[in-house]
Amino acid sequence: MRRTNQTTETRRPLDRSEATRQRRASRTRKPLLATGGQKRKSISRPQPPVLVRRGLSGSPEQARTGSRSRRRYDVALGYPGAEIRLPSLPQMHVGWRIISGLFAVALAGLIYFFWTSPMFQVQAAALNGAVRISEADVNTVLGLAGEPVFTINPAEIENDLQIAFPDMAAITVEVSLPATVTVNISERTPVLIWREDGEEMWVDAEGVMFPPRGDPGLLPVLVGDLPFIIEAVDEKESAAAPQRWIDPQMVVDALTLKSYAPEGTEIMYEADHGL
Repeated sequence: MRRTNQTTETRRPLDRSEATRQRRASRTRKPLLATGGQKRKSISRPQPPVLVRRGLSGSPEQARTGSRSRRRYDVALGYPGAEIRLPSLPQMHVGWRIISGLFAVALAGLIYFFWTSPMFQVQAAALNGAVRISEADVNTVLGLAGEPVFTINPAEIENDLQIAFPDMAAITVEVSLPATVTVNISERTPVLIWREDGEEMWVDAEGVMFPPRGDPGLLPVLVGDLPFIIEAVDEKESAAAPQRWIDPQMVVDALTLKSYAPEGTEIMYEADHGL
């Protein structure tokens, strides 16, 4: 029994010392646990914003967003401190390619309008200075109805009229906007009639021969084979329209002879004997 009691008594101090060590160990752990909690809290703090370097300057800047700058408009009212803010509008930047493209489209549309508009299409040519030639005859030859006024060539019209009407002594053509074509002419005046095998030709004082048109009145009539006919081409006229004429001196002789003959007498011409 004594041994058992001694063993119990020796164990009690050991248990107390162990308890003391455990208390000391628990005291040292509390600060460590506290500091560990602080570290965890510091780790969960948010990180600073990311900075982006642009070029070689090295100046940091925040990452840009894709939004464009908008222009704000403020309208001041009559009351102090009152204003209206209008919706912001995006700034538009138009390049030179867009401007040149719009200009080309507008120019093409303008040309198409001028080319197809009835305002600039010729309906008929006006005729001035005519005595025996009618305006309808001239427009039938020219055929200008519906043609754009920008395509009219005055020199070409003059040449066409000289071919179709050798009895025109002078021709001038004027073209003006919006769609006016004016033909000014002077006609040849016949002084005698040359008749051969039932066919008549009129002759003016210069010896130019041209087909009859209308009533010439009382003119001397020469009957017989036509004398040697000279075909001349004017520099301003086409080679397809040579002028036929006789010697002007023969015209003078025929008129002189007619003045001595009774009225209505026909003058005979023979190639071997002349008048």
